Amino acid sequence: MIAMSESVENLLVQYRKWQSDMKELLANKWTDSDYVFTNDFGETIHPDSISQWFNRFIKRKGLKHITFHGLRHTAATLLISSGVDIETVSRILGHSSSAITSQVYLHSADAIRKDAMKKLDKTINS
Repeated sequence: MIAMSESVENLLVQYRKWQSDMKELLANKWTDSDYVFTNDFGETIHPDSISQWFNRFIKRKGLKHITFHGLRHTAATLLISSGVDIETVSRILGHSSSAITSQVYLHSADAIRKDAMKKLDKTINS
């Protein structure tokens, strides 16, 4: 099972409905590929196409450049900083062990511990 948020699941359901509508509209011109992301005719697309679209989207919206892999790191860091345990984050990321996740995201855990100690100091000194 792939872990995803409810909002992402809802977007994928909407996208699948669009594909279903396109399949009905195009009839024999539609290619059943069983891929999630396809072109307007159901055909497979080159993996770089999604990255290129995403880069144009980021630029058009005036957002700071980030790659899909960067989004993965951001998600992991946000999960860790919100208190999700490293084992759960590891499973979400598909790492073979939580040791790998700890090694990669140790800086996030360190920042969380520092923040916790600042909060403790503030509580003690207030």
